[in-house]
Amino acid sequence: MSKKEILAKCIDTLIPNSFYRYLINLCKNDFVVLAYHRIMDVDDNYPFDIELISASCKQFDEQMAFVSRNFVPVSIEQVVNCYINNLKLPKKSILITFDDGFADNYKNAFPILKKYNVPATIFLSTDFISSDNTLWFDRLSYFIMNYDEGLMKGAVREKFKVNCTAKSRRQILEEVMEYVKIIPNSDREKLLKELYEVFDFSYSENHMHYSETLNWQQIKEMDESCVSFGSHTLSHPILSQLDAAELTHELAESKKIIEKNINHSIDTIAYPVGTRSAFNEEVISESRLAGYKLGFSYLSGANKWPLKNEFTINRYHIERYISTSLFKCMLSVQKLFLR
Repeated sequence: MSKKEILAKCIDTLIPNSFYRYLINLCKNDFVVLAYHRIMDVDDNYPFDIELISASCKQFDEQMAFVSRNFVPVSIEQVVNCYINNLKLPKKSILITFDDGFADNYKNAFPILKKYNVPATIFLSTDFISSDNTLWFDRLSYFIMNYDEGLMKGAVREKFKVNCTAKSRRQILEEVMEYVKIIPNSDREKLLKELYEVFDFSYSENHMHYSETLNWQQIKEMDESCVSFGSHTLSHPILSQLDAAELTHELAESKKIIEKNINHSIDTIAYPVGTRSAFNEEVISESRLAGYKLGFSYLSGANKWPLKNEFTINRYHIERYISTSLFKCMLSVQKLFLR
């Protein structure tokens, strides 16, 4: 258990819930955005990338209960409207976001969001919506986590130049993911295509439901309730690794597809991966040209309102190892727990 976890548990045991509200009130101009991926109950035998699991169902329920009691959850439409019209956001505003568009967002997160009347936004990678194909990074993680160990290590050593000696599959997965994020998009696509063809890769039927993505019927149902949508591109590439034509296509077409299916405009994008190397000034410029009003990074931190740069909005990452006590302290004593 980390020192921050121990401290958070002590604080949560000693102070009343009302004191959290007092601490949050001190952050008057902060606009907090939380970044989630998946909400699922899994164990160590989970066959895909367990690091994409942001919270169990119980954790997410406890987190949204705390958010609804102590913050003012806002919709993405409210945020866009306030930004465009130079209006103040409500004090203690918080925005809940999800990246990718996995089906557990509908099955597990959506009922909890409705329970606490918390609006949220899901950024969709549209190539995978209503599709039997899973996102490329989840497919790659499945290969590494499940393929014959000797053959897998040989393939990874050859294709990704990773030294697999005495490393766990999860360590290898982490290094491979770092590698494919820094190479040109065409090289990544070619490399993965060759990998699966050479090693005759396929999924187990018992595992596919773990990586299921949303369908348009689910999206429309959520869109008519408390969940809004934004773009996470077509195919979830690293935008900074695209050429000009690819970049324009990924940004513009994903927006059109979402708007066509939910029958109204969308104004926001979250950059895939979202780290400093994953987007640049060209990406921001093309996002503006495509018609987006706000862009969300995966850089950690709060945001001061009014926004200084509407295309590099920070988000706090919520991970499966964050206890409810630590979650409360992260959002209440940010300077101490989020450095």
